[in-house]
Amino acid sequence: MTLQDWKFHFFGFRVRVEFWFWAVALFLGSNLSDPVSIAIWIAIVFLSVLVHELGHAFVGRSLGLEPEITLHSMGGVTHFRVNRSRSPLQDALLGFAGPLAGFLLAGLVFLVREFSPFAFVGTTPYGRQMFRFLLWVNLGWGIFNLFPILPLDGGQILRSVVHALRGRSDEILPRSISVVAAVLVAAGALFFKMYFLAFFVAWMAYSNFLELQHLRRA
Repeated sequence: MTLQDWKFHFFGFRVRVEFWFWAVALFLGSNLSDPVSIAIWIAIVFLSVLVHELGHAFVGRSLGLEPEITLHSMGGVTHFRVNRSRSPLQDALLGFAGPLAGFLLAGLVFLVREFSPFAFVGTTPYGRQMFRFLLWVNLGWGIFNLFPILPLDGGQILRSVVHALRGRSDEILPRSISVVAAVLVAAGALFFKMYFLAFFVAWMAYSNFLELQHLRRA
């Protein structure tokens, strides 16, 4: 086992954590003021992304699939060793399960902070920081992940809805909507000087545009 390819089992799922997951998490937390804050941030990013992917994995298992989880530079992905045919509704449920798991974790964190015997942790500087990071990552990132942009979960849900409405597989419309939505989000991120987000979403716009061109030629 090495840092570059950390593998373990969790709730019966195979999990692999790539080196670049840690590198990007460190980069995103590089503006923090001290090593303890950075360590808290990286641990929370790891926990939150893992919980998100577990949401997909548990629903996938309930649908008879065999999920495996990979945490990589852009977040995480749950893929399936056994990938049975699914209805559009099942695909939409599978896509929403990840953000929902994060929202549930954020709700649990809020209840612990406000009402549990451990609420005193939030009175310490690092405790307040921990709760703030947990709420931000699981709520903020979860909402972003529902934007109708492939390959985000919102894009996967969009694809499922299009397939259900049209009664057939259609990749062109979801990719077209993804390009428009990604351009709008990237422009908004630039306006608010959120440069990393703008770059990230612009990359998704470009990737969807290339795929759209390929589909139209085909």
